[in-house]
Amino acid sequence: MAMKEGKIGVKAMTAGVPQGSIMGPLLWNIAYDYVLDVFKEPGCSVLCYADDTLVIATAKNRRDLVGKANLQTSLVTKRIRELGLRVSARKTEAIVFLGRRTRLADPIRIIMEEEQITAESPVCSQCGEGPDTADHTLRDCVTWAGERLEQKGRIGQDLSLSVIIEKVLGDEEAWLAVKTFARSVMLAKEEEEKERERRGADEDTDAGGGVSPLRGAATESD
Repeated sequence: MAMKEGKIGVKAMTAGVPQGSIMGPLLWNIAYDYVLDVFKEPGCSVLCYADDTLVIATAKNRRDLVGKANLQTSLVTKRIRELGLRVSARKTEAIVFLGRRTRLADPIRIIMEEEQITAESPVCSQCGEGPDTADHTLRDCVTWAGERLEQKGRIGQDLSLSVIIEKVLGDEEAWLAVKTFARSVMLAKEEEEKERERRGADEDTDAGGGVSPLRGAATESD
Protein backbone atom coordinates (compact mmCIF):
# COMPACT_ATOMS: atom_id res chain seq x y z
CA MET A 1 0.00 0.00 0.00
CA ALA A 2 1.36 3.42 -0.93
CA MET A 3 0.18 7.04 -1.02
CA LYS A 4 0.79 9.24 -4.04
CA GLU A 5 -0.65 12.71 -4.59
CA GLY A 6 -3.01 12.22 -1.65
CA LYS A 7 -4.40 8.94 -2.98
CA ILE A 8 -3.85 5.52 -1.46
CA GLY A 9 -3.02 2.72 -3.84
CA VAL A 10 -2.15 -0.95 -3.57
CA LYS A 11 0.79 -2.52 -5.38
CA ALA A 12 1.69 -6.20 -5.28
CA MET A 13 5.28 -7.06 -4.31
CA THR A 14 6.81 -9.84 -6.39
CA ALA A 15 10.35 -9.59 -5.03
CA GLY A 16 12.31 -7.91 -2.27
CA VAL A 17 10.62 -5.79 0.42
CA PRO A 18 8.71 -2.47 0.20
CA GLN A 19 11.22 0.38 0.09
CA GLY A 20 10.53 3.33 2.34
CA SER A 21 8.00 1.46 4.46
CA ILE A 22 8.11 1.28 8.25
CA MET A 23 8.36 -2.51 8.17
CA GLY A 24 10.83 -2.57 5.26
CA PRO A 25 14.10 -2.72 7.26
CA LEU A 26 12.75 -5.38 9.63
CA LEU A 27 11.38 -7.53 6.79
CA TRP A 28 14.66 -7.20 4.90
CA ASN A 29 16.69 -8.22 7.96
CA ILE A 30 14.49 -11.25 8.54
CA ALA A 31 14.77 -12.37 4.91
CA TYR A 32 18.46 -11.58 4.44
CA ASP A 33 19.45 -13.38 7.62
CA TYR A 34 19.31 -16.49 5.43
CA VAL A 35 22.41 -15.20 3.63
CA LEU A 36 24.28 -14.52 6.88
CA ASP A 37 23.49 -18.04 8.06
CA VAL A 38 25.43 -19.58 5.16
CA PHE A 39 28.16 -22.13 5.91
CA LYS A 40 31.50 -20.37 6.46
CA GLU A 41 34.77 -21.87 5.37
CA PRO A 42 37.52 -21.76 8.04
CA GLY A 43 39.02 -18.27 7.97
CA CYS A 44 35.98 -16.77 6.23
CA SER A 45 33.16 -14.54 7.46
CA VAL A 46 30.15 -12.78 5.94
CA LEU A 47 28.89 -9.32 6.92
CA CYS A 48 25.91 -7.36 5.63
CA TYR A 49 24.89 -3.70 5.68
CA ALA A 50 21.50 -3.16 4.05
CA ASP A 51 21.87 -4.91 0.67
CA ASP A 52 25.67 -4.70 0.61
CA THR A 53 27.28 -8.04 1.42
CA LEU A 54 30.92 -8.39 2.44
CA VAL A 55 32.73 -11.71 2.11
CA ILE A 56 36.01 -11.89 4.02
CA ALA A 57 38.55 -14.63 3.36
CA THR A 58 41.87 -15.00 5.16
CA ALA A 59 44.73 -17.40 4.47
CA LYS A 60 48.47 -17.88 4.94
CA ASN A 61 49.25 -18.31 1.24
CA ARG A 62 47.92 -17.29 -2.16
CA ARG A 63 46.61 -20.71 -3.22
CA ASP A 64 44.47 -21.15 -0.09
CA LEU A 65 43.29 -17.54 -0.33
CA VAL A 66 42.04 -17.95 -3.90
CA GLY A 67 40.31 -21.22 -3.06
CA LYS A 68 38.57 -19.88 0.05
CA ALA A 69 37.51 -16.61 -1.58
CA ASN A 70 35.99 -18.35 -4.59
CA LEU A 71 34.21 -21.03 -2.57
CA GLN A 72 32.74 -18.63 -0.01
CA THR A 73 31.65 -16.20 -2.72
CA SER A 74 29.91 -19.04 -4.55
CA LEU A 75 28.06 -20.13 -1.40
CA VAL A 76 26.89 -16.59 -0.62
CA THR A 77 25.83 -15.87 -4.20
CA LYS A 78 23.80 -19.09 -4.28
CA ARG A 79 21.86 -18.09 -1.17
CA ILE A 80 21.19 -14.61 -2.53
CA ARG A 81 19.73 -16.15 -5.70
CA GLU A 82 17.55 -18.45 -3.59
CA LEU A 83 15.93 -15.33 -2.13
CA GLY A 84 14.87 -14.30 -5.65
CA LEU A 85 17.59 -11.65 -5.89
CA ARG A 86 20.59 -11.43 -8.15
CA VAL A 87 24.11 -10.16 -7.56
CA SER A 88 25.50 -7.42 -9.78
CA ALA A 89 28.94 -8.57 -10.90
CA ARG A 90 29.60 -5.15 -12.45
CA LYS A 91 29.22 -3.44 -9.07
CA THR A 92 31.15 -6.08 -7.16
CA GLU A 93 34.58 -5.17 -5.82
CA ALA A 94 37.40 -7.32 -4.51
CA ILE A 95 40.34 -6.00 -2.50
CA VAL A 96 43.44 -7.75 -1.18
CA PHE A 97 45.07 -6.76 2.10
CA LEU A 98 48.61 -8.05 2.51
CA GLY A 99 50.92 -8.59 5.46
CA ARG A 100 53.74 -6.11 5.94
CA ARG A 101 56.34 -8.41 4.38
CA THR A 102 54.09 -9.76 1.63
CA ARG A 103 53.83 -8.58 -1.97
CA LEU A 104 51.15 -9.53 -4.48
CA ALA A 105 52.99 -10.85 -7.53
CA ASP A 106 49.85 -11.49 -9.59
CA PRO A 107 46.23 -10.34 -9.23
CA ILE A 108 43.82 -12.67 -7.45
CA ARG A 109 40.80 -13.59 -9.56
CA ILE A 110 37.39 -14.53 -8.21
CA ILE A 111 34.67 -16.04 -10.40
CA MET A 112 31.14 -14.82 -9.72
CA GLU A 113 28.04 -15.21 -11.88
CA GLU A 114 30.28 -16.51 -14.69
CA GLU A 115 32.24 -13.27 -14.60
CA GLN A 116 35.80 -12.73 -13.39
CA ILE A 117 36.45 -10.22 -10.61
CA THR A 118 40.09 -9.16 -10.25
CA ALA A 119 41.26 -8.48 -6.71
CA GLU A 120 44.23 -6.19 -6.31
CA SER A 121 45.67 -4.02 -3.57
CA PRO A 122 43.56 -0.83 -3.34
CA VAL A 123 44.81 2.03 -5.54
CA CYS A 124 44.00 5.71 -5.05
CA SER A 125 40.91 6.45 -7.13
CA GLN A 126 41.87 10.13 -7.44
CA CYS A 127 45.31 9.84 -9.06
CA GLY A 128 45.46 6.12 -9.85
CA GLU A 129 49.14 5.96 -8.98
CA GLY A 130 49.58 5.30 -5.26
CA PRO A 131 48.01 3.12 -2.56
CA ASP A 132 44.60 4.15 -1.27
CA THR A 133 45.82 5.10 2.19
CA ALA A 134 45.57 8.13 4.45
CA ASP A 135 49.33 8.62 4.25
CA HIS A 136 49.26 8.76 0.43
CA THR A 137 46.36 11.22 0.46
CA LEU A 138 48.07 13.48 2.98
CA ARG A 139 51.55 13.50 1.46
CA ASP A 140 51.65 12.40 -2.17
CA CYS A 141 48.36 12.40 -4.12
CA VAL A 142 48.68 15.05 -6.84
CA THR A 143 44.93 15.68 -6.81
CA TRP A 144 45.24 17.52 -3.50
CA ALA A 145 48.39 19.51 -4.27
CA GLY A 146 46.65 22.87 -3.78
CA GLU A 147 44.99 21.91 -0.51
CA ARG A 148 48.27 20.39 0.66
CA LEU A 149 50.08 23.71 0.30
CA GLU A 150 47.75 25.30 2.83
CA GLN A 151 48.38 22.44 5.24
CA LYS A 152 52.13 22.82 4.90
CA GLY A 153 51.78 26.52 5.66
CA ARG A 154 50.19 25.65 9.00
CA ILE A 155 51.97 22.42 9.88
CA GLY A 156 55.27 22.41 8.00
CA GLN A 157 56.78 20.30 5.25
CA ASP A 158 56.50 17.01 7.15
CA LEU A 159 52.94 15.73 6.73
CA SER A 160 53.46 12.28 8.25
CA LEU A 161 50.59 11.06 10.43
CA SER A 162 52.63 11.25 13.64
CA VAL A 163 53.58 14.89 13.00
CA ILE A 164 50.03 15.89 12.06
CA ILE A 165 48.62 14.34 15.24
CA GLU A 166 51.18 16.17 17.35
CA LYS A 167 50.43 19.50 15.64
CA VAL A 168 46.63 19.34 15.79
CA LEU A 169 46.71 18.48 19.50
CA GLY A 170 48.65 21.63 20.32
CA ASP A 171 47.66 24.19 17.68
CA GLU A 172 44.09 25.20 16.84
CA GLU A 173 45.09 26.65 13.46
CA ALA A 174 46.76 23.37 12.52
CA TRP A 175 43.60 21.55 13.55
CA LEU A 176 41.47 23.81 11.35
CA ALA A 177 43.82 23.30 8.38
CA VAL A 178 43.65 19.50 8.70
CA LYS A 179 39.89 19.65 9.21
CA THR A 180 39.45 21.70 6.02
CA PHE A 181 41.68 19.35 4.05
CA ALA A 182 39.87 16.25 5.32
CA ARG A 183 36.48 17.77 4.54
CA SER A 184 37.49 18.55 0.93
CA VAL A 185 38.79 15.00 0.44
CA MET A 186 35.73 13.30 1.95
CA LEU A 187 33.24 15.42 -0.01
CA ALA A 188 35.03 14.62 -3.27
CA LYS A 189 35.18 10.90 -2.49
CA GLU A 190 31.52 10.78 -1.45
CA GLU A 191 30.43 12.51 -4.65
CA GLU A 192 32.53 10.09 -6.70
CA GLU A 193 30.90 7.13 -4.95
CA LYS A 194 27.40 8.57 -5.44
CA GLU A 195 28.07 9.05 -9.14
CA ARG A 196 29.34 5.48 -9.44
CA GLU A 197 26.22 4.18 -7.71
CA ARG A 198 23.96 6.30 -9.95
CA ARG A 199 25.60 4.88 -13.07
CA GLY A 200 25.27 1.39 -11.66
CA ALA A 201 21.59 1.87 -10.82
CA ASP A 202 20.83 3.14 -14.34
CA GLU A 203 22.60 0.20 -15.96
CA ASP A 204 21.36 -2.53 -13.62
CA THR A 205 17.66 -1.68 -13.31
CA ASP A 206 15.73 -4.95 -13.33
CA ALA A 207 11.99 -5.17 -12.81
CA GLY A 208 12.22 -8.87 -12.02
CA GLY A 209 14.21 -8.65 -8.80
CA GLY A 210 16.62 -6.75 -6.64
CA VAL A 211 20.27 -6.16 -7.40
CA SER A 212 22.83 -6.59 -4.65
CA PRO A 213 26.52 -5.70 -4.93
CA LEU A 214 28.94 -8.11 -3.30
CA ARG A 215 32.07 -6.77 -1.63
CA GLY A 216 35.04 -9.04 -1.23
CA ALA A 217 38.01 -8.64 1.08
CA ALA A 218 40.75 -11.19 0.72
CA THR A 219 43.49 -11.06 3.30
CA GLU A 220 46.86 -12.77 2.97
CA SER A 221 48.97 -12.95 6.12
CA ASP A 222 52.73 -12.81 6.44
